[in-house]
Parts: sequence; structure tokens; C-alpha cells
Amino acid sequence: MFMFISMFVFFNFFNFFFFLHVFEWFLFFYFFMYWNCSYFYLYLHIYVYVYIFLFFFMFAFFLCFFFFFFFFFFFFVFIYVYFILFIYFIHFYCIHLYFFNCIHFIFYSFVHLFIYVCFIVCSYVFFFGIHLCLF
Repeated sequence: MFMFISMFVFFNFFNFFFFLHVFEWFLFFYFFMYWNCSYFYLYLHIYVYVYIFLFFFMFAFFLCFFFFFFFFFFFFVFIYVYFILFIYFIHFYCIHLYFFNCIHFIFYSFVHLFIYVCFIVCSYVFFFGIHLCLF
């Protein structure tokens, strides 16, 4: 029973991160289209700090509730840290090289969303596979 509850809590918590990503994607467009560059650049830094805070919150959450899956937890943390760094450097690259090129920016944004969706799907498959193997 604990394993089913933990799996349910985990996937709902992970869905929260996914919808947070979608929300920041639309906010990204809002700052780009309706505000000037300084606000957009400020938003990027706030976005990075919020992700760092959420990562440590997630770390504490899993440390408390998923101690049973410690090995798989650290594997997931490694993937998530790498993902945060990847998105941060891609944003940095996009702002400084393609900021005034709307075609590249829009193309990048769709690629950005595609990467999120692929990451979510792969994580679902991976963790459902773990629970199926344990049973």
C-alpha cells in the first residue's frame, strides 16, 4: 500500500513541475512580446533562482518520502540537475545570440516545449518500469 501511495504522490508532484514549466513558457512569451529587454533579462534570473529553490525543496521531499527508493532517487536527481543546467545554458545562448531574431526565438520555444514533453514521458516510462519490476 505504501508503494502505491508513494507512486501516486510522486506522479502528482511531478505533474506540478510539468505545469510549472508550461506556465513559465507562456510567461516567457509575455515578457518577450510586451516588455523591454531589461525586464526579460531580470525574469530569466528570477526563473533560475526559483528553479534552484524548487530543486532543493524536491530534494527534501524525496529524502523524506522516498527513502525506500534511494538509488533510483539519486538517479532522478542527477537527470533533473543536468536538465536544469541544460535549460539555463540554452536560455543564455538564445538571449545573447538570437534575441532580435524572432524566427529563431519562436522555433527555439517549440523545441523547448518538445524537450519538456520528452523529459516527462521518459520519466513516466522509467518510474512505471521500476514499480512494475518491483512487483
